[in-house]
Amino acid sequence: MPRSIVCSFVLTSLITATCAVGNVAFFYAVEDDLDALKSQADTTGRTEVVGRSRISQFTIGAHTVFAVKMGAGCVETAINAQALLSTRRCDLAISVGPVGALHSALKVGDWGLVREVVAYQRGSQTPGGYLLAKGTTTTLPEVSVLLQHSSESLRKFAVEDFFVASGEIFSASDIFRSELHAEFSTNTIDMNLWGLLSACADHEVPLIALRIVSDQAGDSASEQFAEFTKNYRGEGGDFIAKIIRELPKNPASPESYDALQKLLDN
Repeated sequence: MPRSIVCSFVLTSLITATCAVGNVAFFYAVEDDLDALKSQADTTGRTEVVGRSRISQFTIGAHTVFAVKMGAGCVETAINAQALLSTRRCDLAISVGPVGALHSALKVGDWGLVREVVAYQRGSQTPGGYLLAKGTTTTLPEVSVLLQHSSESLRKFAVEDFFVASGEIFSASDIFRSELHAEFSTNTIDMNLWGLLSACADHEVPLIALRIVSDQAGDSASEQFAEFTKNYRGEGGDFIAKIIRELPKNPASPESYDALQKLLDN
């Protein structure tokens, strides 16, 4: 079926403003990524609970990072992302997590940047078959515009382009895997991104999504995912910490001025 009309929620002025970053929202799926990111933090603040969401705070270089776990499924992810973004002003969101491969060329351990997300469960069953709802395909902003100096190193780390089918289902079926790939021309599947994108759009926060293939989304996906989580050591969180440290300071943020920040902290 033809793709839906691609919609992007990031305005040109917003992208330009994000070149200077004060606060960063970090959304993760695996605890190892949070641990790796925090291991490179300069200071660690308190962890607060908003509803059922636990929000960690720490600083990396001139930037304050707020981190929250996405959750199992797009709905839970959207709830946790809203808990963070509605209580903390953030200039940029960065997310790290696993995806299942829908294309045989992708292997477990491959890193990629998410270019496009399709909410494949948003549609209608009609007499003529399944019809995807309009506006369910979102293109993420160009990393080169958002990160400037760091975009080249990010591209060397995550060499693939991921086009993600996002929904509430963990794919552990060869048949379902083939149907998704054929129907939507996506090469990966996840359970977080559409909910995360929806929350970021509500708060006009541009999102960079870095993903690693954790399984082949087929009959053996459960066993492959379990093996992946056993061996994974938070390489994504470790790399993102370096990216955050390289981000330019936001001249409008108190965190950019040590003396002013000390006054505010007292």
